[in-house]
Amino acid sequence: MGQAKIRQHNRQEFLREHPLCAYCGDPATTTDHCPPRVFFFQRHWPETYEFPACEACNSEARKDEQALAVIARAEMNDVTDEPARQEWQKMVRGLVNNQREFLFEWRDVNPSRRKRVLREMFGEADGDARRQRGWGVLNLGGPLTRAAIDRFGIKLGKALYYRHIGKVFEGNVYIRQIDLITIKRKPQHFRDILELALQLSVSQRNNKNLAEQFVYRHDYNADLGAVNAVIRIGSQLLYHILAISADTVQRMADAGEPMTTGGGFRCTVHCKPEPIPDC
Repeated sequence: MGQAKIRQHNRQEFLREHPLCAYCGDPATTTDHCPPRVFFFQRHWPETYEFPACEACNSEARKDEQALAVIARAEMNDVTDEPARQEWQKMVRGLVNNQREFLFEWRDVNPSRRKRVLREMFGEADGDARRQRGWGVLNLGGPLTRAAIDRFGIKLGKALYYRHIGKVFEGNVYIRQIDLITIKRKPQHFRDILELALQLSVSQRNNKNLAEQFVYRHDYNADLGAVNAVIRIGSQLLYHILAISADTVQRMADAGEPMTTGGGFRCTVHCKPEPIPDC
């Protein structure tokens, strides 16, 4: 049996075991990699992060993932391997051809902010040296980028909930994209977040460790239907995600302990996620 037929057979077996889309609950007709393969060098994504999906859910996030892959794959050093650099530049050219509005938004950084951010990240001397070598700063706070980050965070939260709980997610998902400046400014706060996600999953592909590209820490409670996760993809894309089932959210509210709403989205099967209104 050839490799193509083996992959097709394995996919069919997987879909027999997982007949529903992990994202919406419709019949699954394909499989989806989350995080997607484009986030990883030579598309060597971590094993076991493959989920059942319908065609609509599998395809609707591709534009977001094309843009976020450029962010995730942007290196923070001057010694990037040439193959990785060429691969990243090809991704940038693809964004220029298909979604250049992201690039316009990212470039909206004035010189004083660029100088300040590089100094804060690397120190005054090193930050100035990097700026003189042509280092830049991306503005990730614009509406296009924020929406893409949130949408992908929701998808990632649903996938990880399915991974650990084994059910299609319906409830509240809370998303926080943590930037590197925040870690610099509030290191203890970040350590506190990690303390809530103590289990570290080993990420690898064909026995090759992928920890430089993907780090996943988590904790979950299947009885409560709750998953707490910290995910780093590449050197710059970092998420804290808390996904809680609708039943647990309701029980907490009935007990007088409602969840805070900042960064929250309500996800209902067959419905697009809606922001949770502030109380």
